[in-house]
Amino acid sequence: MAHGTPDYNITGGRVTTHRVTDLGELAVRLGSPVSHDRRGEVVWWDDFEDNTVRYDVALGGTGAAGARSTARAHSGTTSWLLTGGSDGTRNSKLVASEPPIVRSQIGLEIAFNLPGAIDAFDVLIAEYDGTSAHLGRLIWSDVANELRYTAADGVATTIAPGIDLPVNLPTWNILKLVADFDSHTYVRAILNDLTYALPGIPFPQNADVRAPRVDFILALTSRAGSNDTCHIDDLIITQNEP
Repeated sequence: MAHGTPDYNITGGRVTTHRVTDLGELAVRLGSPVSHDRRGEVVWWDDFEDNTVRYDVALGGTGAAGARSTARAHSGTTSWLLTGGSDGTRNSKLVASEPPIVRSQIGLEIAFNLPGAIDAFDVLIAEYDGTSAHLGRLIWSDVANELRYTAADGVATTIAPGIDLPVNLPTWNILKLVADFDSHTYVRAILNDLTYALPGIPFPQNADVRAPRVDFILALTSRAGSNDTCHIDDLIITQNEP
């Protein structure tokens, strides 16, 4: 009995090549940074190679700064270097602000590298609807070696303890938050090779009359008395996450 497929069929075998049947795989092979977690539809991404100013930088404390850097990069030759202040709020934040988007399960992914110890690194999706602010937030605490989320009452709640990330090495880490902005609940957190399900957990809502928009925020908090630093690269925003 004959087997296989007709001549010239698209599933025909090859000796020296293998067909790429996944368009996501094709995009990655062509240079897309969307390689760690390919779920969701990409709204936009930034590898920080372009000098166009598209972000706000919020600084807190003496010596706080934010600027592009060629010292380290996850892809290409450039990253963004956050330097936290040594006093006050001790932070440095990169803020990408977008107009209101269709409410769905939204993802925020970032690669980050730690030249030294820090207090904490956060990712935050903040939706403003004209009357309220809805705030989904993940926190990696270097002090406690914990991954946390901010609960509805504003309390940082432990997702996983014992997470000790590499410091002062060229190693990059990947952190992704997925949150449902229809039900205003968390969906999942991803840190490197580990995924943590957070279904149905509500995130904080506060009264806020700022004009409708969505902010994607990446924040470094320094230790008191230090100007700690963190490189970030390959920012990816997704929608319609499964």
